[in-house]
Parts: sequence; C-alpha cells; structure tokens
Amino acid sequence: MKVNQAQKINQTNQGQGMENFINPPSRPKTLSEEAESKQMPKVESSKNVVNDVEEKIKELEKILVNTKELDLTTFSELMFRKQLQFKLMFVRTKIYTLVRDSATNKSTVVAVNLPRWGGSSLRYMAAICSENWCVVTEKSTSKGRVLTYKSVLDTESDNHSIDDIFD
Repeated sequence: MKVNQAQKINQTNQGQGMENFINPPSRPKTLSEEAESKQMPKVESSKNVVNDVEEKIKELEKILVNTKELDLTTFSELMFRKQLQFKLMFVRTKIYTLVRDSATNKSTVVAVNLPRWGGSSLRYMAAICSENWCVVTEKSTSKGRVLTYKSVLDTESDNHSIDDIFD
C-alpha cells in the first residue's frame, strides 16, 4: 500500500512538472531580473548623455574654429617667454587651452596641435592643468634645458618627481 501511494504521488508530481514546463505559472521576478530591468535604462541614458556631450563638444569646436593654433613646442616657448598662465579646457583633435595674462587680465583660447609623440609633459598637463591654472617653467637636466608645466598653486621647488624621467 505504501508503494502504491508513492507511485501516485510521483505520477502527480510528474504531471504537474510537465504542465509547469509547458505553461509556466506567473511568478514574481527574482532579484537578478529586477536588477537587470533597473540597469537597462541607465545604460541607455548614459549613451544619451555621452552623445549629448559629444554633440556639445563638436559645437564648441565649430565655435573655436577661428582660434589661434600652435604646435606644442611653440606653445610652451610662448607661455614661458611671456610668463602666461593657461588652463586645459578639453582635448579632442587638438588641445584647447584658456590662456590668460595675469598682469593685464586678458584671456584668449588657444588650440594646440597634438604632437606626434606623447610624453610625460602631456600626462602632467592632462592631470594637473585641467583643474588648476599652470605656468611653464624651465628645468635643467643632464640632457639639457627642458620646459615643463607647473601648477600656479604648487608651492614645491622646481624639482618635480614627475619630471625625473629627464634625468
């Protein structure tokens, strides 16, 4: 009798299993499914934000098309010789900088052509000069005179740890 009841229970479970497989009952979403459904709008909205930012940058480039254009070496020499301050605005096909003369309070936008070969000066410019006003300073190394960038707020001496690659 116990075997007969076990067979009946097994048969009813199999039948329900097949019904559930063919026509699954509606069930609440699991935590992972809820998380996926919440993340999807964020991905789409972040793509929209990126597209909006790219469009605004393209508009800025159209506005700045008539700005003065210099090579990086010429830019550094000019900033050093005239003791001008600059701040990196953004980098796209060119490096766009806001240049000011602290003595006369005049400012302008200068586009700097990207050099063929990068270097530590570009890394420093991107890291420090995008947040702070910078000046160009001269450093003497074993290989000769090198122009480098320094934050106006930097109170350290002219020997930067970033410039150690020149020694």
